Amino acid sequence: MTDTQAPVHTDAYLQLQSQIVAALDALASTPGFKQRNAQRHMIGDIARTMMTSGLEHPIMAIEAGTGTGKTYGYCLPLIPIVQLMEKRLVISTATVALQDQLFQHDLPMLKQQTGWDFSYVLAKGRRRYLCPMRLLSAVSGQQTALFESNDVVVDYAQKLKVAMDAGWAGDLDELSFSLPSSVHQAFTTDAAGCTNRKCQHFDICPYFTAKKHMLEATVVVTNHALLIADLNLGGGVVLPHPSESYHVIDEGHRLAGEVLAQGSSSHHLQGARTWLDSLVKMTHGMGSHGDEDYQTDIGNWPERIVEQSEALKRLLQQVYALVGQHPELSLSRSSQTNNQRSNNNQNDKRLSSYRFPHGQLPEYFHEIGALLLTTSTTLSDALAKAYDITQQALNRMQASDLIKQQSDLGFFKERVSNVVKTWQLLLDHNSKPPKAKWLDTDKSKGDTVDYAFSASPIEAKTYLQEKLWAHTCGCVLTSATITALGAFDYFLEQHGLDSEHTFCKRLPSPFDYANAATLTVSKEIDGKDPKHTLAIIDWLTNNLNPHEGTLILCTSKSQMNAIYDIIKDQFNIQLQDTQPKAHLIEQHKHTIDQGKGSVLMGLDSFGEGLNLPGNYCTHVVICKLPFPVPSSPVEEAQAEYIESQGKRPFDELAVPFTSAKLTQWVGRLLRTESDTGRVSILDNRLLTKYYGRKMLGALPGFKR
Repeated sequence: MTDTQAPVHTDAYLQLQSQIVAALDALASTPGFKQRNAQRHMIGDIARTMMTSGLEHPIMAIEAGTGTGKTYGYCLPLIPIVQLMEKRLVISTATVALQDQLFQHDLPMLKQQTGWDFSYVLAKGRRRYLCPMRLLSAVSGQQTALFESNDVVVDYAQKLKVAMDAGWAGDLDELSFSLPSSVHQAFTTDAAGCTNRKCQHFDICPYFTAKKHMLEATVVVTNHALLIADLNLGGGVVLPHPSESYHVIDEGHRLAGEVLAQGSSSHHLQGARTWLDSLVKMTHGMGSHGDEDYQTDIGNWPERIVEQSEALKRLLQQVYALVGQHPELSLSRSSQTNNQRSNNNQNDKRLSSYRFPHGQLPEYFHEIGALLLTTSTTLSDALAKAYDITQQALNRMQASDLIKQQSDLGFFKERVSNVVKTWQLLLDHNSKPPKAKWLDTDKSKGDTVDYAFSASPIEAKTYLQEKLWAHTCGCVLTSATITALGAFDYFLEQHGLDSEHTFCKRLPSPFDYANAATLTVSKEIDGKDPKHTLAIIDWLTNNLNPHEGTLILCTSKSQMNAIYDIIKDQFNIQLQDTQPKAHLIEQHKHTIDQGKGSVLMGLDSFGEGLNLPGNYCTHVVICKLPFPVPSSPVEEAQAEYIESQGKRPFDELAVPFTSAKLTQWVGRLLRTESDTGRVSILDNRLLTKYYGRKMLGALPGFKR
């Protein structure tokens, strides 16, 4: 990020400024559009930094609160910049709601009102589109080795065929009926299972039709998951290449978490043996497909695949037996005292996990793990060879049996590669920081017990430095909540950035917090008191107005349910998980529209991204400071590593995390400039603890 490039010529910059000012003037006449000083500052800062900083890879972190108008704040400068520089603009979001807002509302309105000539597309992965080859295979009853013919698959195949004949374009998100997850995979594919241009249905493929439009577009709207998936493939495979793109990472505080999620890998022992059986079954028929040249070229590769598959199955069985010889690995005890954790899977005890301390696998796994890695790698190479031979055959012929075989080979190649990746991570004992490694004991299938090995990196900064920051033409990371404790330090550290080379700015909110809302912190209720739940119940009973719109945020499901059970007869409560979230919100709004009171009660997913303007929410109640509980192996490993550095995980992780989360939660109250209301926090640690006073000082300027 320290490399420089020649600044853009002054005339071009002045022309850009004029274009943006004219666009703002055009937008000013749009009903409901308000010009905001913070938005103008954002536009100017982005234009100036991207055009005149001289940095080769300029990075910006901009905290823009609700009401700033950050979508236009980055689109107005960046769209003309990418057109001037002959690049692309990739906008990535963390939520579908923001993605839809951009694609269906903001970008169309911007184009219409400004008269700018630009195109935009919504980029999604292959799994979000129908695979015509898989559909026609299912319709004809010619199921592959992956999906045995069954009535459910055939029934849905017929429905999908009717939808396509009626004009449906193959985008599963636009399907008029719901496709159950149990059959979803039967009608979609991924990069490994796709035969690309060799497929006889390529010309009508919904995914490649959408990708063609994407390659021609000025603006590509995507999500963090697909952005990271593309970077994992080297960049430029699914999305425009990073070196040819400017990026906006909206909801930027979620990016690091997505990197860790996609950097992890796991596989079941018995589950892997099951799909290896399917691989062997599919492989037995390979030599009878295609023409004579293909059968000659494929030679004894099917036999090698079978041989390595059977060897891998035996090794997996040996590992399974080895785990059984060490019962301490499958017990479910406290992670704080035994480096283990208990994970209640849908309120039962079917899944328990053991985390390997300091990322070190016990020695008794080293030798067999090395054998398993070698065998799975050999099998992966054999599948890749068979895949290439089949691909070459498809270059000279169009054979439906080879197309299906190619798709199956790609699927199994991906599965085996996952085993390879898992054991590469598990056997990596030298990385700094160490990987998180753990073993799940899964009893979810009745009497059958399965074990799953997993591993994950515990930091995202190195990945982002190498994959994105070193290549992007320029990037704006923005969110309503980027800072923690009033500073950018925590965010920059997480994402591998530094304050010297990153433009950081907090934009002033358009909301008049001091006059529009009040914030009170209970002086009597201690968040660590064993009787905290009873104190909350008593407070709600005496202070909640049953005639207004209220949002109650809890930090644990058990506490939420305990509170609900006591007060449910006094208030009209929409409780999380009793119905789909969208339905609960719709019911809450409907009740308020009728002039009645309603209470939404939920956990963290209700504390971020929930938009309840006006009377839909005039009171936010936060039952407890949302401190993270290290409940996952990755979080535990992060804390363990920080401790090994002589630091306190509480100060390094928990406090800044909670500060940012608390800011998000109180942000549910004011959603427009005309909103009013109050926030009540039922945890006096904000007043009595050193960290509490810091968190309180970092919150918006509510009247107190």
